[in-house]
Amino acid sequence: MQPVCKWLGPTSPALGPSLDIAFALALVAVADAVPAGAPAPNRRIPTRLIQSAAAEDQEPAWPAATAKTMALNAGFDRLFFDDAAALEFVRAEYAGTPLVAAYENAARPVMRADLFRLAAVAKLGGFWMDMDMV
Repeated sequence: MQPVCKWLGPTSPALGPSLDIAFALALVAVADAVPAGAPAPNRRIPTRLIQSAAAEDQEPAWPAATAKTMALNAGFDRLFFDDAAALEFVRAEYAGTPLVAAYENAARPVMRADLFRLAAVAKLGGFWMDMDMV
């Protein structure tokens, strides 16, 4: 048995290649994206809210929820990514890592959304806020 990565342990011959393993590896790629020995980033969390959805106006209640969220978080920047912008971000920021293939080939949209959440916050800093949260 070969180790998949330092966190996942050995692979099982019975499993063979699977999207679940690819998904887990992509999560590890997010964690491993900062090179060893890189200077420690500023320890302050940026005042930034990050959100994504297929489209910003996908649900009728979202514009009002977004306005209320921003009013409650005065001074925060807001970054919104639709599906195309999220894909572009992952391809640009994680080129050469397993994250890109796992993102593009995710079995379910929710897997893609989970990967993007982690990838965006890891690279940009700030806070993730679901579109329907206030």
